[in-house]
Amino acid sequence: FYFLFLNVRAKGLGDTRALLDKTWVDMRPDFLSAVITSYHQISMKAFGALKCTEFQDGHVYLKMAPEIECWVGRHWVMALVSIFYIIVVVVGVPVGIFLFTQRKRMLNKLTDESAFKFLYERYEIEVIWWH
Repeated sequence: FYFLFLNVRAKGLGDTRALLDKTWVDMRPDFLSAVITSYHQISMKAFGALKCTEFQDGHVYLKMAPEIECWVGRHWVMALVSIFYIIVVVVGVPVGIFLFTQRKRMLNKLTDESAFKFLYERYEIEVIWWH
C-alpha cells in the first residue's frame, strides 16, 4: 500500500490502470527481496506439507501437523499448493535470477542502473562466478 500511496500522492488518481502498473513496477524489487528473504521458510514449509509419517495406529499423518491425515481431504489442497510453491518459488526464483543475471551479463549491461541491481551489484564483471 505504501507504493500505491506514493504514486497516488505524486500523480493523483487519474488513470487507474496506469497507476497500478506504475505501482507494480515500483514494487517488484521489494517484492523479490521479500521472497528471497523468506525463501528458506517457504521452502521448508512447502516440502514439510508433503512429508508424511506412519503412526502406530497404521494411518499416515503429516509430520508437521499430526492431526492431518495424509492424502485425505484437506491435505490434497495443501499438497497442490505446496507443489505450486515448490515449482514457482523454490525452483523458479533461483532459475529466474540466474537467467536474469546471465542475460544482463551477455548484453554487457551489468553496470547499467536497474531496479534489480541488488542481485548483481557486488560482483565484479571479470570474476562474477567466483564470489
